[in-house]
Amino acid sequence: MATPEKKVKDAIKKLLFDMDCWFYMPVPSGYGEATLDFLCSYKGRAFAIEAKAPGKILSPRQAVTVQKMFSHGVPCNVIDSVSEDCMMCLRAWILMVGEGNFIDNKALVDPPPIHHDMYATRGKITDKFFGGIITDIEKIKDE
Repeated sequence: MATPEKKVKDAIKKLLFDMDCWFYMPVPSGYGEATLDFLCSYKGRAFAIEAKAPGKILSPRQAVTVQKMFSHGVPCNVIDSVSEDCMMCLRAWILMVGEGNFIDNKALVDPPPIHHDMYATRGKITDKFFGGIITDIEKIKDE
């Protein structure tokens, strides 16, 4: 029986395969630098995704990892739902990354402070990830 987090990971994997994204899922061993569940590339642009069981938030160590990656220009997202809306938002986010909207650090907001809820999108695209760009989910559905 699949755990709630595994169901989220499976939904993310399916989306990444469907979008023809390269991705790697590191196997945690307790050695070396911490990382997130998915290290990905789309159209030559790197990004990372952390999968969580519904309602769960980043651990302090994961929050530090997101902070480090973000400060080096690597967009990160936290997904805790397999809903159609959440997967649609993740797809839109990946498309934005692929268009280079995150390449220039000057286009990014200052890296957010380490605060767990800031990174959990709960299936919504927020200005916390997009430097002030807020996308209306109804608009995405229409496209």
